[in-house]
Amino acid sequence: MKRVVTFDGISLDYPLYISTEFDIDNYIGTSSLAIDGSTVMFIQPKGAMTNQVQIYSKTDAWVSDTIKNSLMSGVDDLAKTVTYSDGSSDIFFYDHTKTPLQFTPLYNGALWYNVTFNLLKG
Repeated sequence: MKRVVTFDGISLDYPLYISTEFDIDNYIGTSSLAIDGSTVMFIQPKGAMTNQVQIYSKTDAWVSDTIKNSLMSGVDDLAKTVTYSDGSSDIFFYDHTKTPLQFTPLYNGALWYNVTFNLLKG
């Protein structure tokens, strides 16, 4: 499973998870009975009309206060490059229809945070 190791040139403390890695049912479809009795299948990739993606901590990939501040200063409408643990990369934009970036401290007063990025595929 590939995980996010850098976001817009910022090296993360721990690799984060990306929602597309957990899609195990990638197709939707329907079938119809043809006039000759055979079955006709109509299939398309799930999410073909949407490009929403989340990058998040789950329970074991936190970010430090320093990385949090770096990430917060980069929230804008420009393209962001995400690099994965396998060396590949993708382009994303912040999804401003939702809160683009959310941080939750691990406990009250903690300097480590769970993070959620709401993104749109570029």
